[in-house]
Amino acid sequence: MNGYGPTECSVTRVRGDVVPGESFSIGRPVPGISAWELDESLADVEAGNQGELCLGGVGLARGYWKDAVLTAQKFIEHPKFGRLYQSGDLARRETDGRFFYDGRIDAQVKLRGHRIELSGIEAVLADCAGVHAAASHVQVDGSAQVQVAFVVAEDTARPPDFHQLKSQLVACLSAHMVPSRFGLLNALPTTVGGKLNRAAFPRLEG
Repeated sequence: MNGYGPTECSVTRVRGDVVPGESFSIGRPVPGISAWELDESLADVEAGNQGELCLGGVGLARGYWKDAVLTAQKFIEHPKFGRLYQSGDLARRETDGRFFYDGRIDAQVKLRGHRIELSGIEAVLADCAGVHAAASHVQVDGSAQVQVAFVVAEDTARPPDFHQLKSQLVACLSAHMVPSRFGLLNALPTTVGGKLNRAAFPRLEG
C-alpha cells in the first residue's frame, strides 16, 4: 500500500494498493477527505492534467502555531470546495480517480520562456563525481533571472571542480537547463519538515 498526506492534514489522506504490472499511484482519497487538483486561479483542472493537490474534509489542521500569515497562505476558503489545504505538490488525477504525484511546485520554474524541472538538473548533478547532494535554484538579479546550483561535496577537503561539473551538465542537459553559477554548501537548507528550502539559499554573485 502507498499512502500520501502532509502533517497539516493528519498524515495519510490519499492511499492505494501497489499492484504488480500497474502504474504506481498515490491512490484515492480516504473516507471523509476530498482531494482536488487546482490551477493557479484555483479552478479544478481536467483529469490527466497537472495541478496543485489540495485537500479538504475531516482532519485539516486549524493552521500553523503562531503564524497567521502562513496559515492564511496555505489554508484557504475555496468558493466551491470549502476550506482547503494547498499542499504545494503537483499531481495528476486520472479518469479512474487515482492520483499520481509529480513532485513539488517549487521544483518547476519558467526561465526565459522555458519550463525547467529543477529536480532533473539536481539528479544529474548528484550523479557527478565528488557530489554528495545537489540543488538548483533560479536567482533574481534585478530584472534578470539566473539559473544557479549548489552542491554538497562528498569530501569537504576535495570539493568538485565547478568547470568540470558544468561540462558534465552540458553533455547531458539542454542548454537552457545548465546553471551559470555554482556554489558549495556544507549542507542543503531544509524546512522544519525536512523538505528542501530553496528560499534559504545564499545569493551567488557573478
